[in-house]
Amino acid sequence: EKVDDYTVKNSSGDAITIDGFNEDQFRVSLGAEIARSFTMENGTKLTPKLGLTGGYSGMDGAGAFAAITAGVSLQTQNFWMLDTSILFNIEGDGQKSVGAKVAAGKKF
Repeated sequence: EKVDDYTVKNSSGDAITIDGFNEDQFRVSLGAEIARSFTMENGTKLTPKLGLTGGYSGMDGAGAFAAITAGVSLQTQNFWMLDTSILFNIEGDGQKSVGAKVAAGKKF
């Protein structure tokens, strides 16, 4: 990505210039998710999931990286759905992040 210099001027003639830059990145990743659906006695479907992604980000990137996801989905007979998951990321330079998602819905 190439960003050119950018200048902002006001009506008084004052100007602020932000220098441009070049950002290069090469990123390769591979991942997989495994899920298994279980139907309970009352017809509700329960689906636990586990995912793993790993890769390498070169040039201006941070090197190796990985992400782990775990979650569960629940769907009732009358089409109510609940989907939850957590995410853990780690970058090659030691940066870490954690996230969570909860979604609910109903088909009609």
